[in-house]
Amino acid sequence: MRGWWCLMVRRLGCQSFRFMWASGRLRCITQRRNVCGATSQACARTTWCARTCCSGTSPKSSKPSPKNGFKGGSGRTTWRRIGGTACLASFPLPQGRPMVLAPISEETWRAAARAKRSSAAIGPDGVSRDDLLRLPSDLVQGMLAIYQEADTGKWPEQMLVGIVAALAKVPHAREVTQYRPITVLSLSYRVWGSIRARQALAYLRGVVPDTPYGNMPGRAAATIWWQLQAEVERAQAQGYVLAGAALDLQKAFNTLPRVPVLALAELVGLPAGLVRGWSGALTGVQRRFKVRGSVGPALLANAGFPEGDAMSVVAMALVDLALHHHIAAQVPLSKVISFVDDWQHLTHHPAVIPEAVQATKAFAQSWDIALDESKTQVWATTAEARKALRNQGFQTTLDARDLGGHLSFSKRVSVYTITTRIKSMQPLWSRLQLSPAPFEQKLRAPSVAAWPRALHGISVVLLGDGHFDGLRSAAVRGLGAKRPGLNPAVLLGLTVYPVADPAFFALLSTFRDLRTHGSPATVGQLADPIAVGALPVGAGPVSVWLGRCNAVGLAWRPEVQMLEDSLGAFDPWATSMQEVELRLVRAWQGSIASRVQHRRGFAGLRQADPVLTRKLTAQWPAEDRALIRITLTGAFFTEDALHHIGGGDSPLCPFCDQRDGVEHRVWRCTAFNRERQQALRGSTFTFEDLPPCQSMHGWCMQPRELDVLQQELLGIPCLLCDFQVPHSAEDQIDLFTDGSCLLPREHHLRLAAWAVTVAAPVGEPAVILAAGPVPGLVQTAYRGELSAVLSALKYAQASDAGFAFGVIVWG
Repeated sequence: MRGWWCLMVRRLGCQSFRFMWASGRLRCITQRRNVCGATSQACARTTWCARTCCSGTSPKSSKPSPKNGFKGGSGRTTWRRIGGTACLASFPLPQGRPMVLAPISEETWRAAARAKRSSAAIGPDGVSRDDLLRLPSDLVQGMLAIYQEADTGKWPEQMLVGIVAALAKVPHAREVTQYRPITVLSLSYRVWGSIRARQALAYLRGVVPDTPYGNMPGRAAATIWWQLQAEVERAQAQGYVLAGAALDLQKAFNTLPRVPVLALAELVGLPAGLVRGWSGALTGVQRRFKVRGSVGPALLANAGFPEGDAMSVVAMALVDLALHHHIAAQVPLSKVISFVDDWQHLTHHPAVIPEAVQATKAFAQSWDIALDESKTQVWATTAEARKALRNQGFQTTLDARDLGGHLSFSKRVSVYTITTRIKSMQPLWSRLQLSPAPFEQKLRAPSVAAWPRALHGISVVLLGDGHFDGLRSAAVRGLGAKRPGLNPAVLLGLTVYPVADPAFFALLSTFRDLRTHGSPATVGQLADPIAVGALPVGAGPVSVWLGRCNAVGLAWRPEVQMLEDSLGAFDPWATSMQEVELRLVRAWQGSIASRVQHRRGFAGLRQADPVLTRKLTAQWPAEDRALIRITLTGAFFTEDALHHIGGGDSPLCPFCDQRDGVEHRVWRCTAFNRERQQALRGSTFTFEDLPPCQSMHGWCMQPRELDVLQQELLGIPCLLCDFQVPHSAEDQIDLFTDGSCLLPREHHLRLAAWAVTVAAPVGEPAVILAAGPVPGLVQTAYRGELSAVLSALKYAQASDAGFAFGVIVWG
């Protein structure tokens, strides 16, 4: 199919671009002209462009061009829409250097091939990931030569054959729109696409504004729903109105027009060679549908970008960029937030929502892409604004599921998105219960598979304790540890690392999202009045975070803008995440112990040491560890408790005919005198000397001096910039760094330190530049090494600022 279309764009008033599509390839002709008299010439060129592009004729011929590849029909209609509505002629050009298309090196190619999953789908050519990794260097160079030739638009036909697999979006899918067509291309082409797409997105990261989040490096969907929910919380707290609209595309990748996207790619600075290679691949891709094991005939397309090609992500990012520019020009009072095919408007003026929605529809129509009207949602934070929107024909919503997160736009608390996921977890628990894997392996399932799926977006949702209790019970049944009397919170929160507990997972996720998506100023603005009682607790991320902090004994101190626990105040942003997690584990386990130590035999559990208990338990065989877990969690194993639930006929001990009980079985029963004497040999304590949680359930107690030691660790000063020698006057100095740790296997007692030395001439001792212990609760050799390197870099930075000599750091 041979078609000719062109688009004329003016660049800064003195440069125009004419993009031509010939034989399936995009060509760019740059024409420069003098500034003098450029206005009339530019107007003439623009007029010619509008006429020829909309009429389908070339400047030398009056014959109409063939029908283009757009779903909308003729090139005349499409280009009028894009040129007039999408405002490409006034598109802001990127500032700075354009993207440089460097040849792909062998090292880059091997790294990209290695980054593919071991289970990556094999394309129709039969080449697998292992095949690529085993290629010798000369064959890799041959592959790179193919890539180099592809910059001209020429690709081997074998690399552009793809098998289309239809993946169901929903269970029991039947409609066409309920399937996602994924094109499995050859792995060789997918490696090229991954490399070039990563480079293109990194370049676009500096071109696009802050609000496009889709596939941009350093941006994620979670940022959208977290910050949007925080903005809603702030609006409700401060009393101003906030309104928004969410729109979604139908089959976004498969309906995008190719020529405008490729033209926009060159316009924003993507190299012509990259665009030629990309357009050549799009033209030559042959898609074959696979149905019930049979492969259909080859199908060519002149519109859309195949899902499964990494470069299609770049195409969608370019369309999002055009949308942001269009809305900024048409509806400046509306802020656009986009994530791939999810487009949202946010404004403080609800009256502009109809205009913003209409402008978005016009943009979609101009690009010949369809919006999914069933997914369009309009919302506002006040009843008056919602009523005004309904009067204009919109159906408003109070809450919604968006980008995997649950959003509430009113003061009504709703959690149906999370509870629906929780209900869908029942098959997983059944499969886990049937698994023959040992307890230690099955224990990974909740934290790795169950909680990330069921509790996604939990940082902005106020979920009740009853839901967490149900998740704990389901996890215990799945682990095969269900016993009468067993406390699920003790099993998942104390006997193992507490990330297996759903409530602790929610607490930890809330802190991570707060550090990632929230700023100290934004959080403090809402946390301060909530902490002093001047503002009621809402349903936003800050209120959820403070509620979970208070539940485990952490308090927000407005005067210092820090959190405070039993060890003192700490900054949740400036403190390392490892130390924050350690503090959260300490607070969580103390909270669990406080809630259960009222039970008979659990008094004193607040002073128990779960870390030391787990360390000693791990030394026993697997069958003994299962019995120890029964004892630690309070599960019934004596007749005084079992006979109440049908486990026996009498409360008497089956070994000595005395009344049975934990105390009797462990300390009094004469049948176990020999075992008891062996266990207590050399000990001076008695039953009365030990707290009940230790004497009856075997918990190890925390050393009394541990709190003092941890306070001292937190008080260690930072000596990274305390240099002990003056700056050298030599042309170059060599710094050697090192870190170490005392007692690295002892969790409570290890102590890390670091040092930086200046290399001295042969025969002379090295000079210590800086040294010191590692501050904080996390004491590891790794942190010691990092501290030394950081100190050396700070010294080199100071040297570069005030001295004229080089510094080489040796790790």
